[in-house]
Amino acid sequence: MINYFTTKAGDYAKRFLGGSFEQSEIEGLDDEEYQEYLVNAIETAHKEWLDARRLFEEAVEQDLIDYAVLAIQAAEKKYMLLIKQAKVIGLGVTTQ
Repeated sequence: MINYFTTKAGDYAKRFLGGSFEQSEIEGLDDEEYQEYLVNAIETAHKEWLDARRLFEEAVEQDLIDYAVLAIQAAEKKYMLLIKQAKVIGLGVTTQ
């Protein structure tokens, strides 16, 4: 099994993703299960990114616009971090 938490990207993931990537969730997964877990996390992160962009497009008040900008930045970082991790383990993924 690839130990996600021994990679540099894994160190960042622990900080940025918090509870969504707890080591206890992936302990005991074989390589195929881990890859499926990572693909699902990437799909979820991509959806969160798109949702944040929609929020920005619909925002009219300055506070909501500011919040949406930060949400987009955070969601994009999370998505790109997961893509990077997928590439580290050799999982073929494409960005959308």
